[in-house]
Amino acid sequence: MIIRYRIFFICFIFSLLTGCHSDKSDSITFRLDMRKEHDLGYFKPELGDKVSIAGNFNDWKPDSIILNDPDGDWIFETELFSNSRDSSFRLDTLLFKFKQFAGDGRVLANTGWEAIANRKVGALELRINEHTFQFNENINTGQQYQVKFTVGMSNQKVLGFFRPEEGDKVVVSGNFLNWNPEGLLLSDDDQDNVYSVTAPVEVKSMEKLEFKYRIVPKVQRQLLNKGWEDIPGRVLIFEQGMSSIKSRKNGINFIEIPYCDFADLNRVARFIVNSSELESADIFKPLKGDILQLEIQIGGYTILSVLYEMEWVT
Repeated sequence: MIIRYRIFFICFIFSLLTGCHSDKSDSITFRLDMRKEHDLGYFKPELGDKVSIAGNFNDWKPDSIILNDPDGDWIFETELFSNSRDSSFRLDTLLFKFKQFAGDGRVLANTGWEAIANRKVGALELRINEHTFQFNENINTGQQYQVKFTVGMSNQKVLGFFRPEEGDKVVVSGNFLNWNPEGLLLSDDDQDNVYSVTAPVEVKSMEKLEFKYRIVPKVQRQLLNKGWEDIPGRVLIFEQGMSSIKSRKNGINFIEIPYCDFADLNRVARFIVNSSELESADIFKPLKGDILQLEIQIGGYTILSVLYEMEWVT
């Protein structure tokens, strides 16, 4: 009997030890180096700034997992477990991004999210390598650039296709974001209808940066080409000594892409017709199916076009 109890006790202790080891082996520690963001003046924990992680393991909730820096070395960490209490974290491939929160309420670029494509890393790789991430930088080894995108939106605003007063936004996307239609949000800080954003881009020498701008309406409505510019993708080729490099800071080249207007070859004009006199004279009856046509003479040719969308002035 004594021998049996001893064997049972030993097995019990062994099961506890192996159980604990199994839980630990299923954990992943995310480490994020925020020194560069602090040195650049973007991340200010002294003002209450925080940084979080969101991904396919927490339904992309940006404020549910906050990283901490207990030893003050600017390496912010959090540990996640895959066990019976959190079965949603049992994933082989992790998709995620980091996000900053401003403690003083200031406006952050890209609303605080990293301005790169979603990170995609195998869970096993993270457990083995214990990688330390850099905010706004991919794991891949390539030349880092800070690229400033600038686009004029006056033409689209005048034509009525871009309505910032109703909450419309303009974004940029391209091969550096896997052509994600949500893109990077541009802002117009001085209200001159010129929108811009500066974002990190990692490329190899002679690699092409392809990109386009896109209108994202606040209220769902039909836009030609789903809001994208109706042109082939814009292209910038990265090469040594390129003239568009403006400066170099902390080992990162800053490139400012030349200003351009939102390109739209198909939308060239918008007509506003005051039909009140025609309606009063009982000549034009839109409620009974009447339509208006526009006659245009260009280069000796006459074009008769139906006005499908009218803005009525009464």
